[in-house]
Amino acid sequence: MFQWEDFITLSQKLFSKEESEWKEVLEGRSCEEALYRMIVSRCYYGIFKKVEDYLMNRFNFPQVGSSHEQKIRFLQNHNNRNVQEFGRKLRSLKTLRTIADYDSSENINRETAKDAIQKASELFQKWEEIINLL
Repeated sequence: MFQWEDFITLSQKLFSKEESEWKEVLEGRSCEEALYRMIVSRCYYGIFKKVEDYLMNRFNFPQVGSSHEQKIRFLQNHNNRNVQEFGRKLRSLKTLRTIADYDSSENINRETAKDAIQKASELFQKWEEIINLL
């Protein structure tokens, strides 16, 4: 079975590479921003899919509407404040991912990618605690 955390691990490894290593891939053009956008996206999906798998198995969510919105709203509306905070942080990472995936006018830089890695790593660490509160 695929381990969603591997998206975070791969993002960390890619983040640590020098830009010169990536220029070869696109024949001399810088793909630095593309790399950062991919890191942001994979960081979000890594933690979201971990959460989604658990919620689908435990609560049997119907596939209606936006599955992302449904799961995040479930967490944010939970009666436990720690679960609510987890939901808010997941939504914040989703917002970054949406910008990275869909908004070409927005610059996604090294700091944004670093922030996404940090947020996703923190959410992964917190998830085991959150499971016990659901």
